[in-house]
Order: sequence, then structure tokens, then C-alpha cells
Amino acid sequence: HRVPAVSHTMWYFIGAGDDPTGKSGLAHYHEHVMFLGTKKYKSGEYSSIIARNGGDQNAFTGHDATAYFVNISKENLPLAMEMEADRMGDLTASDADMEKEKQVIIEERRMRIDNNPDALLSEQVNAALFRSHPYRLPVIGWQHEMDKLTKQDVLDFHKKWYHPNNAILIIAGDITAAEVKPLVEKYYGDIARVDVPSRNWNDEPPQR
Repeated sequence: HRVPAVSHTMWYFIGAGDDPTGKSGLAHYHEHVMFLGTKKYKSGEYSSIIARNGGDQNAFTGHDATAYFVNISKENLPLAMEMEADRMGDLTASDADMEKEKQVIIEERRMRIDNNPDALLSEQVNAALFRSHPYRLPVIGWQHEMDKLTKQDVLDFHKKWYHPNNAILIIAGDITAAEVKPLVEKYYGDIARVDVPSRNWNDEPPQR
């Protein structure tokens, strides 16, 4: 309560370890597409609206989960919630924006992995260390599989996994549980529950 600000983070229990076979990098690609627009907000509006209201936002993908955070003034928390709830339910990125964003993640791979000997070594070590478990896959994906990802892959991924019962919301800062509960119910309470598949990751053979 030292400053009138809050941090709003939506965690989804879905990550790179859940990428379908042959579609590595899909969870990370989808994370990028979450910023490309819905029926209500045009491409890029999410980020620009948060910035205009003094907030800071970003997202990250891991093997186990994907998270989207906003740090913003307490008075603008309802705005952040409204936009997060909107994109939980709907994505409508254009074909052109989808293709442009795919080139962004491919370039990100070149910059962070292909041009970094340490990252290349780490990627190859993980691929050798984990024989069956999905931790063997790079979060960003193998480029030959990233090249083939499609808009429909992303939309299917969203429809399959991005539901309130497959997520947890963490809010911290200058706010109490009593204050935040009505806001959560207002913005997220009407989003329908959808059954999601159970995570079924392979066990590792004995390490030798």
C-alpha cells in the first residue's frame, strides 16, 4: 500500500510443453497474437491504451504456463480487467497481422537463439537430456516448425485452452481482497467454463 498501484497477472495453465507434435512454438506464437486485436479492440490498441493510462504490460511463455501482466494505477484496474477478459474470449487478428507476427517470432529466434552460442548449446543440451518429456522442446520453437504455423493453429489453440477454469488471476498491490472480488466477478464472472483436456506429458526413461 505504499503507492496507489496494482499488478494484475493472468496465468494460463498452458505452455510450450503443450505444443502439439510438429507445431513447436505455437504457445509462444499465440502469446504474441493475444495483442493483435479482438472484435472490440483493433490491433495494437491493447498496448497503446495501457500506455496512455500510465501502465506497463507484457507477457511471457514458459514450458508449463503462459502469463500476461499489467502494472497500472489502482483507478485503472477495471480497464485492465475489461480488456483482459475481452481477449480471453475472443481473438480476431487479420491474416496480414498474423503473418507479420510470425516473422517477428522467427526473427526473435534468430536474435536470441541462432546468434547466441550459449543459447544454441543450451537448446541442444535440453534436446539430448530430455528424451520424451516436452522440456526437450525449445519454448520459442524449432524454426522449420514455426514456419508452418497457421492462423487456424492459433485460433484452435485459443479455443481449446484459454478459458477461466484453465487460469488463475493474481492481483497484488494497493488493494484488498474485499475490493477486488466484485471487480473480478463483474469482468470475469460471465465468461463460460469450457472443459479442457487433461495434460498428459510423457515420463522420462531412466537417466544414464
